[in-house]
Amino acid sequence: MLLDDRPGPVYLQAWGGTNTIAKALARIQKQHPAEVDRVSQKAVLFIILDQDNTFRTYVEPNWPKLQVLGSFRQFGVLAFGWRNQIPPAYRVFFERPWLEGQAISGRLAVVYSQNDLGGAWARGPLGEWEYDCTPGGEAQREAAMRLGVNVAMYALCTDYKDDAVHLPFILKRRS
Repeated sequence: MLLDDRPGPVYLQAWGGTNTIAKALARIQKQHPAEVDRVSQKAVLFIILDQDNTFRTYVEPNWPKLQVLGSFRQFGVLAFGWRNQIPPAYRVFFERPWLEGQAISGRLAVVYSQNDLGGAWARGPLGEWEYDCTPGGEAQREAAMRLGVNVAMYALCTDYKDDAVHLPFILKRRS
């Protein structure tokens, strides 16, 4: 899409890091060096959250004409460190112990949690947990992990609860 002759921008979204996009840009830079300026004018990089240094070490110095949009604080506040960013009086709007969903033709199309699942999953560079789970501690972290696995399984195969082929693996890993 970046190398074709179709007009208009091509939006590249990075939800967590730009390493995959950087790899594609590096291939273009190496295999099609004459197209770098045209690709820089066509591509719009939208970084939702930048978890690695690929943008700073490769994309920014090698693609200075690339249009870049960033949404660093907004996502981080809602997904990871919101407790530290939102005044206590407003936290009630972000603390709800249930999930919400939107169904289309009887199938959930959107599952939404106002709880900080991303914060429960986040690990630092050395593998340590980045955030404490409060008020529920490690039981709350396990519930967040289980919810994440269930949502992923539901998204990938809608009938996974009816097909128990995965059950022995899950039970083996739990023990």
